[in-house]
Amino acid sequence: MLYQLGKTHQKRNNALKDSERTNFLEWIEKAHNAGLSFKVIIDESHQNFTEKSDAIVQLFKTDKIIRCSATPIIDKSAKLIEISEADVIAEGLIKKLLVINGDFPALVATENPTEYLLEKALKKQNKLVSSFAERNENVNPLIVVQLPNNSDSLLYSVISWFESQHISIENGLLAVWLSARHDNLEDIEKNDGKQTAVIIKQAVATGWDCPRAYILVKLREGMDETFEIQTIGRIRRMPEAHHYESDLLDSCYLYTFDSKFTEGAKLALGKNALSAKTIFLKNEYKTFTLTKEQRTQVLDTQDDALALKAITEYLKTTYGIDGDCKKNKLRLETGSENAEKFVFSEKIEKTTLSGEATVISDISSDSLNTVKFRQKLNTHTHGREFHNRVGRIGLEIGLEYASAVTILGKLFANEGKFLYKQKLFYPDYILSVKGKIWICETKGGFDRTGASEDIDIFSPKKCAVLQKYLKKHNLHGGFVRQDKASMELLICTGEYSDDVNSDAWQVLGEVMK
Repeated sequence: MLYQLGKTHQKRNNALKDSERTNFLEWIEKAHNAGLSFKVIIDESHQNFTEKSDAIVQLFKTDKIIRCSATPIIDKSAKLIEISEADVIAEGLIKKLLVINGDFPALVATENPTEYLLEKALKKQNKLVSSFAERNENVNPLIVVQLPNNSDSLLYSVISWFESQHISIENGLLAVWLSARHDNLEDIEKNDGKQTAVIIKQAVATGWDCPRAYILVKLREGMDETFEIQTIGRIRRMPEAHHYESDLLDSCYLYTFDSKFTEGAKLALGKNALSAKTIFLKNEYKTFTLTKEQRTQVLDTQDDALALKAITEYLKTTYGIDGDCKKNKLRLETGSENAEKFVFSEKIEKTTLSGEATVISDISSDSLNTVKFRQKLNTHTHGREFHNRVGRIGLEIGLEYASAVTILGKLFANEGKFLYKQKLFYPDYILSVKGKIWICETKGGFDRTGASEDIDIFSPKKCAVLQKYLKKHNLHGGFVRQDKASMELLICTGEYSDDVNSDAWQVLGEVMK
């Protein structure tokens, strides 16, 4: 027997009233007494996975439960059935192609990146509207504009730009969906909804189904947030669950100057990697200490003069700089095989990517074209990013912000180019197993075919550094990954390998016996 537990989107998060709960429980009991059996299907099963929800599921007394989710919770007792993107595309349920920064030139020069992207998005939306009208299809394609967090000024500038195009909150064509603000959301999910665009911050709520969403504009403010590739899922559904046999209408469109969406794609592909849990240090281990390892003495001394001397020596060794400022600038601009080029300009220069992708795995820097975009340096617009970068450099080498600014000024005369910084390595777990101390780093696992899901290109080097440290201090540990074919955790205690079948990987439970 099929019984659907459903509510409208607005009431989805509300608990059942006492009277509704009583009637529901009575209905289940009567059904069982009548000899009826149940099969339970739970959509978005990773949400609200609590003791109470599980107790309700158990009331059905069923031996068959189907849990549906794009990010399933790993359960060794369950059978995992995965539907590939290609199969879903073949059924006509999602769009055939994701077009990233379509029609972008190799070099974009713009005074206002936000307006540039919004103009591109609106032009594309107009073309989609015309194409649907030619087919007599009652579909109004929607633009989704995603803002970074803490971006109220950007929100108002986006609203202002849309108003200049006669798309406003007042005339109902512009919607806003934020945690503390909801404007013009009524009927937005319908194919003929009035709204032309909706502004969001984080990815819209899980389960939001708006198939007419065709265009995503991802804005950022120069900080380090990673592109949430899951947001692309909001624009991939087909409005009428079938393809139109039109390249224009069977594609969705992403516009962004954020080059990090390739990293987001890799994170999405590795979404089933090891899940982290909150753990607490037991009292008996609060006196435990490890020997500190560091890269240079700068972190300990925090001496401005030594920091300046160390950076200068690095530039001399790497780029061959001397006392001639003009030649030094040319050397830094030219770079070398082992050193990055520096850019000295009155304009901010960054890169993004352009191209097409059929499935998420196609979103990579290798398969897309690099697009440079330049924007005139504006101390008001780019001031926040400048302070952020200088602060990060100071944090890495153990200096206060003021000292870092002074050193950069002496080195580059405030030319506005920042140094490359090395990344520190902090392993994930320190464990005590039968009196032995283990230090373990967790990485993306191996899929059911044995392919690697580790996106960290520095894993081999980090593993070697960890093994050297463990040997030096007579400790135990290694890199831990999950084999999804067996659902076992594996550990590498020697040379790192991406081959799950190699001797490098052993079952964690057996090693820690």
